[in-house]
Amino acid sequence: MTRVPLFYSSQINIVQDLAHLVDGQQEGIHQIETQMETAELNTATGLKHIEEANESSKSACVIS
Repeated sequence: MTRVPLFYSSQINIVQDLAHLVDGQQEGIHQIETQMETAELNTATGLKHIEEANESSKSACVIS
């Protein structure tokens, strides 16, 4: 087995640390994407309910 000089060993550790950071950031990005998709669906549903309520109020409004 070949011994890795200390200088290269610390570089390997830095690269491994950076890889862990990137993995953690990717997980956060995935969570944000999921939340954005949920927000988009909720917004579309809310708009549909508002449009339905608007149409319903037009037909229910009677002045005598």
